[in-house]
Amino acid sequence: MTYVVSVETHIPEGAPEMGPLQRAGAVAILESGLDSVEGVEGPDGMEADLHETIVAVHPGGALLKIIVDAPALEFAEEAVRSVVGELLERSELLAEWTVDKCEVQLHPNLAQESLAAADGPDAPPDDPASVLVFPGEGDDL
Repeated sequence: MTYVVSVETHIPEGAPEMGPLQRAGAVAILESGLDSVEGVEGPDGMEADLHETIVAVHPGGALLKIIVDAPALEFAEEAVRSVVGELLERSELLAEWTVDKCEVQLHPNLAQESLAAADGPDAPPDDPASVLVFPGEGDDL
């Protein structure tokens, strides 16, 4: 499934804000680093493929949108967090930056599609209302 992972990174606390030239350099470093990654291999042979990235840098850090194909939402987030964290660590100029947020924000229709794609005994039903249990019904609460 294809996910758009949003990442918020920030410069170190107490550091002066970046000027225009520093922001241009940060964009170049981030874009170059992300372009060099085609995919991420995770546990149990899971793979996530990075397709496109959008990098927007501001005086206090950067906002990234990374489009990734992954077998599950959680793995998409984990793979992107890993890639961005490693990219920051390997860059001397960005090594002190932090990843403050890394998450998929699904549109409600896409969330339902993602839930429907889940499989296994713990997969949620298509109709979330069907799992409601009221006192006196079913097992003891």
